[in-house]
Amino acid sequence: MTPLLTIYLILIVILLALVAFFAGTETAVTSANRLSINEKVEQNDKRAKIVADYKTNFDHFLSLVLTGTNLVNVALVTIAGLVIENYLIKPYFPSIPQSWWETISALIITPIILIYGEILPKSLARQNPEPFSLKAAKALVISDKILTPITNAITFLSKVAQKVMGLGGNDQQTPDQKNVTKEDLQAIAEIAAEQGMVPQKAGDMLQIVLELDEKPVSNAMTPLVDIVSIPENATAYEVEKLTQETGFSRFPVFKDRVDNIIGVIGLRQLVTAFNNDDIETFRSRPIKNMVDKSVLFVPESKPINHLIAELRRHYIPMAVVIDEYGGMIGLATIEDLAQQIVGSIQDFGEQDQLPCKPTDDEMTCDGRTPIREIEDAFDVEIDNEGFETIAGLVLKIAGTIPKINATFQYQDFRITVLDKQDHRITKVKIKRLPQP
Repeated sequence: MTPLLTIYLILIVILLALVAFFAGTETAVTSANRLSINEKVEQNDKRAKIVADYKTNFDHFLSLVLTGTNLVNVALVTIAGLVIENYLIKPYFPSIPQSWWETISALIITPIILIYGEILPKSLARQNPEPFSLKAAKALVISDKILTPITNAITFLSKVAQKVMGLGGNDQQTPDQKNVTKEDLQAIAEIAAEQGMVPQKAGDMLQIVLELDEKPVSNAMTPLVDIVSIPENATAYEVEKLTQETGFSRFPVFKDRVDNIIGVIGLRQLVTAFNNDDIETFRSRPIKNMVDKSVLFVPESKPINHLIAELRRHYIPMAVVIDEYGGMIGLATIEDLAQQIVGSIQDFGEQDQLPCKPTDDEMTCDGRTPIREIEDAFDVEIDNEGFETIAGLVLKIAGTIPKINATFQYQDFRITVLDKQDHRITKVKIKRLPQP
């Protein structure tokens, strides 16, 4: 290897690194969350101040990156082309026509630049925009000082072109100022809770609200086996009696089969249907003509926030949830959906359906208790993919229907099945194991 070739190869490596630097920095600064960067600025982080300035003067930043990228690319392609032609093609493939040399060089150089100079650094920057942009901040300032004359000229020409095309006036508006994303709002909620601007519970609720578009209705519904329903040929007295027994104020009405819901009956419908009959006569009347038949059927995959909006739009208190085969698998009420945000809500006169008795290291709870409540009680994270309740966790661990008093270990906890009805786990005890 000649000294000149060594110099060429070193220059190629350096130039390729610079291409990767500019490509990754562009993605990192553009994707970096302004709220997170501003929080670091308030902590006197000089690198964050640099990134914040570039996000504010985004046109200048874009001109800097594009200028650096193009200049380095031109130099890289030129030097790499010389190396390929003089040290590869001429010595080893002299029979190749000279008119093909540039094409062969491009075929070799282009994939290398795309993979190592564009795709790889942009992917890394996209995954970790804030750390990447902070590490690149000082190098970016040095590049800015070197390329200032060219960058200023390009920025000036860009502004002139925008005004000529009628696009002026928003030249300082950055991408993150044009659109407030869900991630921005989540960051606001997290920072507000951490800094005490809102109570921690309120911050958690805001986070949950912003995630409702990712949660399907199946996560919030009451499963078919837990639904308290009433047949259409029942009487008003039976509705009254069922209300007293369960504490619920309304019930789904089925025809022939419990999974064939045709409407809703409750105290409101009974009061509306009451006429001048004496109370005993009214109690004996069938509810068939009193049923509110405004039934909404939704797929189990429907996002929770979409269903909330639809229920409000149609003034309907509940929706029938169906699976991909069209069969009913549960009901989703306004209360079910609201509980995803604020926790357990009791209907009028309703008894607590999910009793939990936590102590420092132990909790006894209903099998339907959401995993989120377990996580909050013990300050742990549980991978709940495929289930939403503590009973679901037990079934996943066991791999079968466990017997009463069956005990399982999960992470640092011992879980015991205290009671069940048929195949349903109804009561579970969770105990944190002592640390060795």
